[in-house]
Amino acid sequence: MAAVAERLDKLIPPEGRKSLKIRTAARIGKPYAQIIQLAMEAQIDLVIMGVRGRGALDVAVFGSTTYRVMQLGSCPVLAVRS
Repeated sequence: MAAVAERLDKLIPPEGRKSLKIRTAARIGKPYAQIIQLAMEAQIDLVIMGVRGRGALDVAVFGSTTYRVMQLGSCPVLAVRS
């Protein structure tokens, strides 16, 4: 877990750390549930998630973590296409 957390921290550019309050976290479990739980525990104002261009059938059959966080979460979600 420590190695994963370190890798996440390295993805944030130094200028982002200066102007924004950015938190990273690594957890075990269903991704959408862990994101929602962390957002509630830490009183997060905004969750920002990257999305891939998956087709509607793929999302319907397999689901989408971003969609579930948007649907079930208690704070706004900004979905950013890569």
